[in-house]
Amino acid sequence: MSKKNVFILLLFFYFKGFSQFNAIDSANKITTLKEVVICENETNKTNEAFNFYRSSKLASTEDILQRIEGVNLIRRGAFGMEPTLRTYSAGQINITLNGMKMYGACTDKMDPVTTYVEPSNLSKLEVNQGTAGGLLGSTIGGSLNIQLKEASFNCKDHPQINFYTQYGFANLSKNIGFSLNTNSNKFALRMSGAYRKANDYKAGGDITILHSGYEKLNLNFSVAYQLNKTNHIIFDYINDNGSNIGYPALPMDVAFAKANIFSVTHRFVSSNYNKVLETKFYHNNITHAMDDTHRLETIMHMDMPSWSYTNGFYSQYKIQLKKQLFNVRIDAHQAFTKAEMTMYPNNEKPMFMQTLPGNFLYNIGLAANYLLNIDSLKCIGFNIREDYNYQYVTDEFGVLQWQGFGINTNENKQNFLTTSSLFFQIKKGVFTNKFTIGYGQRLPTSNERIGFYLFNRADGFDYIGNYNLAPEKAIQMEFSNTIDKKKWNFNTTLFFHQIENYIYGYILNKYSPMTIGGRGVKTYANISNAQLMGFETATTVKLLKKIIYKGNVRFTYGLLSNGQFMQQVPPLKFVNTLRYQKNTFQFQIEHVLASSQKNINIDFGESKTSSWQIFNARVAFAKAIKTSSFQLNIGIENLLDLNYREHLDWGGVPQFGRNVSIGFNYYLN
Repeated sequence: MSKKNVFILLLFFYFKGFSQFNAIDSANKITTLKEVVICENETNKTNEAFNFYRSSKLASTEDILQRIEGVNLIRRGAFGMEPTLRTYSAGQINITLNGMKMYGACTDKMDPVTTYVEPSNLSKLEVNQGTAGGLLGSTIGGSLNIQLKEASFNCKDHPQINFYTQYGFANLSKNIGFSLNTNSNKFALRMSGAYRKANDYKAGGDITILHSGYEKLNLNFSVAYQLNKTNHIIFDYINDNGSNIGYPALPMDVAFAKANIFSVTHRFVSSNYNKVLETKFYHNNITHAMDDTHRLETIMHMDMPSWSYTNGFYSQYKIQLKKQLFNVRIDAHQAFTKAEMTMYPNNEKPMFMQTLPGNFLYNIGLAANYLLNIDSLKCIGFNIREDYNYQYVTDEFGVLQWQGFGINTNENKQNFLTTSSLFFQIKKGVFTNKFTIGYGQRLPTSNERIGFYLFNRADGFDYIGNYNLAPEKAIQMEFSNTIDKKKWNFNTTLFFHQIENYIYGYILNKYSPMTIGGRGVKTYANISNAQLMGFETATTVKLLKKIIYKGNVRFTYGLLSNGQFMQQVPPLKFVNTLRYQKNTFQFQIEHVLASSQKNINIDFGESKTSSWQIFNARVAFAKAIKTSSFQLNIGIENLLDLNYREHLDWGGVPQFGRNVSIGFNYYLN
């Protein structure tokens, strides 16, 4: 059956099902979408932390993420931090935007999906660790779904407006933005914009970190149309333009990164909220270009553009019965990625190659999630997902490159992947215990399969792909205990993962590096296994009527079958926050501490890192005048001006020193 016929068949079944739902519920009324939850899950904890830290208007998306237990950031500069979940990163985890798949264009991971989201547009963060994140795609590491605010219908007869501005002294940064929501009986419109510009920042001790400035403009439009009381159509568009983005831990910066993200969504919600059918069609494209013209140490100039295009859809149906919740999702997407490099040696002709040959990846998946309340104290649930995908190189130049290694990359590489998990939860008094067991697989990334002499600054090697890599597999066990009292709650999670066919880089002695000064050439291979284990805790305490404490601790330990420690594993880390709030006044002090990391992977070029601790403080004051309100925010990060770096910070580049930020928000309600 051709791809076109498959697409038509999927549309037929969707609209056939939609017409049946519409016939049953067309007389019912609905105004908003209600979230349905039966059993306690990880997403609830995440949203609680998200709402807590977001209330400080100076917090960026990355600030919020790194304070959530189990989440860390790989930093290569002051912009475009890459999220990790319990050490898993890149192709090991799913990062989606409103449920949409996106693939970064940059082969050096300068453009993770999170860079295209502004904090003012965030609705919620959905984090699911391990195989529990399989609803959105095959995975072993979990999922991070970033939900954006949509145009909303409400009873206001005037627009709701938010304007904000923020200034940071450590890098002379400016952050200006707005949002507007207005609606009539049938239409609702939300639009927002953000402009950010920053110079090179100063680390502790007044040390300037060169090539760390950036500039970007982000525009977001959302239009909703109410077909009837149970059916809505929503159109969303994001345009993001970054320029002159510095990456001090890498040998090159970014001249520009441009993204266009489109989606059209149909949402049906029954009158009693027990049935939801959502279908989305989407397209996103990213154009990215590296830049070495501002680096004095550059020996030979190179142009390095790259592209990513993704088309896809998903249809997700959720139904809640008296004691059961059933959620099923079908999705498919087509992704094209490509990266090129042109070198300009002195007194010689330019040299051209494709560092990521133009390639297509097709994926179709079917997932189901089921939850059952056995009684008021016991709950059981499972998730399962099956994926079929195939990939091949479509660009003739790239095919010829790989033929030199005796590999035919225009032959389809096909895989069937399974992700599943089962949990049982029991509550007794103030205690809730949950045990989860899961199995997951993940596809090798395009870099790992067909990357061609991609330079890795971490270890100084050029990497070439391995087209015959097998998918990674993982068996996972997890136990969590929650104590929930009136004025405090405490949660502890223990986890153990056994990873088979772990993808690892090893040296090819018979090849010479392409990068000037490179240490050699590596490729990827599957090693027999790896083990990952650790724990996470989260605590919330209402000390007094107006004082609340929130903290978390996380620790991971990874070991490979070759005797090496797993790379990019963060050490033991504590985040402690104490907040006082009275009416419209809020004061918050924060303490962040990380232990030293001596368990390093020498093959990956890691070095040991020392322990560190910093203190942050924030204060906010709001004033309401009729239908308007004003809020002033002042924050001081790294109060003691410590010069430090986290273990996942590449290149030994220290983080911000003392940074004073001032922000102002205006709301018209």
